[in-house]
Amino acid sequence: METQIKITTSLSNPFEICDLTENILELTGYSDHLYLDRKEDFFSQIFPEDLSRFENQIHNAIRSPRKNNKIDDFRIIDIYNQVKYLKAYVVINKEKVILQLDDVTVYYDKIEEFNDILYRYNSLKKTLGIGIWDWNVKTGYVYYSKGWKELLAYDQNELQGTFDEWKELLHPEDVDLAMDALESHITGKTPIYESIYRLRKKDGSFIWVEDKGIKKLNDQGDIVRMTGAYRDISDEKKIRENLEKMIITDELTGLFNRRHYDAQIRDEMLRAERYKGDLSIVMIDIDLFKEINDTYGHREGDKALKELARVIKNKIRNTDSAYRTGGEEFVVIAPETNEQNAMRAAERLREAVSQIKLQSNFETFSFTISLGVTTYKNGDTYSSLNERADIALYKSKDSGRNCANVCS
Repeated sequence: METQIKITTSLSNPFEICDLTENILELTGYSDHLYLDRKEDFFSQIFPEDLSRFENQIHNAIRSPRKNNKIDDFRIIDIYNQVKYLKAYVVINKEKVILQLDDVTVYYDKIEEFNDILYRYNSLKKTLGIGIWDWNVKTGYVYYSKGWKELLAYDQNELQGTFDEWKELLHPEDVDLAMDALESHITGKTPIYESIYRLRKKDGSFIWVEDKGIKKLNDQGDIVRMTGAYRDISDEKKIRENLEKMIITDELTGLFNRRHYDAQIRDEMLRAERYKGDLSIVMIDIDLFKEINDTYGHREGDKALKELARVIKNKIRNTDSAYRTGGEEFVVIAPETNEQNAMRAAERLREAVSQIKLQSNFETFSFTISLGVTTYKNGDTYSSLNERADIALYKSKDSGRNCANVCS
C-alpha cells in the first residue's frame, strides 16, 4: 500500500517545513517533531543526484499558474539507510506550498525484479543454443536437430527438411522480416544472420524464436551452406511486454500514464505536421476532487478516478488514446479531429460523467468534470499546445465548472 504524506512549507521559503502529517515516521523513521524542531531536515534526505532537479521543479511549480503540479519521482534515504522512491505533487494553497508524497518503492522494486529476470535471460543467450539447423544452400536440404523439432512438438521423421518447408512454418506477418535478414547476411551486408520471428508448432500455435546463423563459403567465395541455432524466447517476450506495459500504465486506472503521454503527443504532433492533418487534445479535471477525498475518504476518491477512466475508455474512439497525467487530471489525444468535433467529444464525456452515481459508506455521491480543448497549429511545441489546453480548462473552472471550453 502507498504511504501518503503531506509536507507544508511557505511560498517565501518552500524548503522550510511549517507542518507535516504524523505518518512521516512510517516513511522515514523520523518523527514529525524532529523535523519541526529542525533536528532533522527532510530535504537533506533526498538523493544528491535527485536534489537539484527536485528543487528546480518546486520553484517551477510555484511560478506555474496551475495549483496542482506533478513533479518527477525522486529518492530519499530513511533512518535505516534504505532507499525509498516517492511520487510527488506540489499543491499551491494561498501562501502555502503543500508537498503530497506517495511511497512508490514497491513499484520500482517490481521494475528491478523484472530487470533481473531479463538479465538472466540475456546471460543465457551467450551460452545456450537450443535448436540447431544446417542448410545446404546448393541442394536446399535443411537438417534439424532433435531439440529444434521438439520445440515445435514434431517427431523425428515428421519434417521433410527443406527450405520451403521452413518458410511455411513462419508466421505470415514475419516472412518478409526473416527473408530480409537472411538476404542481408548472404549478400555480405551483415556479419551474421539474426532474426526474431514466430514459428508455427504442430498444434497450430506459435512461439517466438531468436534465430542466428552464419554462412560458409567455398574456395571460389560462393555460399555453400549456413549453420545456426534458435531458441524459444516466448517467455522473455511476454516478460518484456509486461514490463513495457507496466512502465507506461497508470496502476490505479489502467490508462496510460504521464510518461507515455509526453512521448505520444510529440509523435502525434510530428505526424500532424508531416501530413497536414488535424490533431486535438482534451484536458480533463475532476471538479472539487479534494472535497470528495475530504468528505468520503481517499478510497472513494480512487473509486471516482477509476470510474472516470472507465467512462473515458468507453466514450473515445479506437484511434484516440487516454492518459492519467496527474492526481485527478486526464488527457485524451484525438488524431484526425478538428476543434469542432473535439468539443462535441468533450461534451459527450462531460454528460456521461454527470450521470455517474457512486456509493460510499455514507451515501450516494456524484461528481463533475471540467474540460479544456485545443487543436494543433502549425509550429506548435509541446509546451504551447498543452498550455492552450490548460487555459481552456481553467476557463471552464472559472465559468462555474462542469463545462468544456476551447482555446484556439
